[in-house]
Amino acid sequence: MFDLLVHKNALSATKSLELIQIQLGCARDCKDAEIKLALCGNVDVLLGQMKRLVHRPLSVVIEKHDSSPTPQEAIAEAYLDHANMVADLGHSDLAQLSRKRAEKWG
Repeated sequence: MFDLLVHKNALSATKSLELIQIQLGCARDCKDAEIKLALCGNVDVLLGQMKRLVHRPLSVVIEKHDSSPTPQEAIAEAYLDHANMVADLGHSDLAQLSRKRAEKWG
């Protein structure tokens, strides 16, 4: 379902990061805990795909503007947002995992 980043007609890295931010925003605004957790799960999958995309610099052109974060910084920030949301839902194990992943990228 969310294999958008590795498909041959994939989104660019920049657009993929935008999609992650949209999913995080939806999760942040969601009042239903089950739906919020499902959105967080989608974010986790997308971040995993994004990691593979960023680690393949020869096959991906990443647009970068001076004031924007690097893709690595954006991934780290997204992992921290994800960690905070799943922690609020009572999933401290998932939050800790996301924080560790954020540290690797930050």
